[in-house]
Amino acid sequence: MEQPIRYTYDSESGEEEEDYEDSSDSPTPMLLLSPQKIKKAADSNAHNKKLLFGRVLLVGIEGGGNLFLSSIKNKNIIGTLILPGKDSIPPDPNNSESISLIYELEEAPDVLIVPCRQQIPTERCAEWTKALFKHVDVQSVVVFDTFAASSYINVDSYEDNRYPPLVRILQTSKATLIQDIPLYEPPNLTRDLSAAILSHCEIRKIPAYLLLSLLDTQHGRFVATSSTLQAFQTTWEKLVASHGVEQGISFTADIQSMFKKNERKGRDILSGTQSQLYL
Repeated sequence: MEQPIRYTYDSESGEEEEDYEDSSDSPTPMLLLSPQKIKKAADSNAHNKKLLFGRVLLVGIEGGGNLFLSSIKNKNIIGTLILPGKDSIPPDPNNSESISLIYELEEAPDVLIVPCRQQIPTERCAEWTKALFKHVDVQSVVVFDTFAASSYINVDSYEDNRYPPLVRILQTSKATLIQDIPLYEPPNLTRDLSAAILSHCEIRKIPAYLLLSLLDTQHGRFVATSSTLQAFQTTWEKLVASHGVEQGISFTADIQSMFKKNERKGRDILSGTQSQLYL
């Protein structure tokens, strides 16, 4: 049984997306690559406009997903996606709303990693997404995001006893159905960058998964703790084991080391909005 598609960026026309550069008043996002990657892209396929190729693209949303991907060891920076400020005409990297680094795994260069260090403005999420996929060609996509208990509607029970680690999943219609990861069930909706990415992948028929890990609460605030991030690692392993993504793709996220580093600075909780641990 296919899951219902519940993204706020659903579009009826894929062609409309292709013309976003002409219809938008905002400066076009810029993708900057290392000289080695530019040369490799030119040598490998001169007829393809894509610059980056991979088996899987991992995107971490600001507030938890980005911290998990940032904790992955043995990765190399290969590029940067810059979202210029709306008044930055011509586009100026020094006047930007967000700067997202692009990595590849050392042992598997065809695994691309994009931790979004800053929140992408709601009205520019589709623009950011289209700019990324304009230059990236991958076989599958996995997005790591978080959700708060206060905004989650549990249709099975009215008990308020949900704590991390707890993960829910959404996927596009072309993705393999994963039975042992609970669905982010209706009427819950995902929004902003996660919704934009899944909508883009649905239109382009790219297998894609959205993994949503429950935030913890501390002094009335929703925060990403080690339990929140560890749930991503466990669920990723389930995804690989269930053939959701290609077998043999593995990585180590040094989550505990990240938190120990934070504790030495007098903190023991990672805030989704004020974390200083962007690596």
